[in-house]
Amino acid sequence: RSDAKVTVLDTQNDAVLGLERTYGDETLTLLFNFSRDPQTCRSFPGTDLLTCKPAAQALPPYGFCWLVK
Repeated sequence: RSDAKVTVLDTQNDAVLGLERTYGDETLTLLFNFSRDPQTCRSFPGTDLLTCKPAAQALPPYGFCWLVK
């Protein structure tokens, strides 16, 4: 939906872009690693949308994570 609110998040890591997309009571947190090395960032709550497991502690090189709350 184009009317969802999108916010840039402070991941505390310059190599990791964090976005939060909110619509109604649904929130999706998106984390993207733009580095060729594994990266850690500030912890965000949620369940990985692709694996249905708790959020990973580190993102693989050029990896991403989609978290739902």
